[in-house]
Amino acid sequence: MSPARYVAVGRVGRPHGLRGEVRVDTRGALPRGLQGYTRFYLGRGDAIDAVEVNDHRVHGRFLLMHFAGRESPEAAR
Repeated sequence: MSPARYVAVGRVGRPHGLRGEVRVDTRGALPRGLQGYTRFYLGRGDAIDAVEVNDHRVHGRFLLMHFAGRESPEAAR
């Protein structure tokens, strides 16, 4: 079995608003290409964590995502 491969679709930025959303810079890709996906993998260094997406919306040049279990800006951070 080959090792898992991941494709970078954006860079998670700072929290946005009071519901625990985060800003995602999709690096110029159209957010429509991300519709239908509910699980994403966040990586930092060698650590990779799976997150479930409850909701997402376009906000200017960013995509706002709400990850399951992150109900405040502090939890999203």
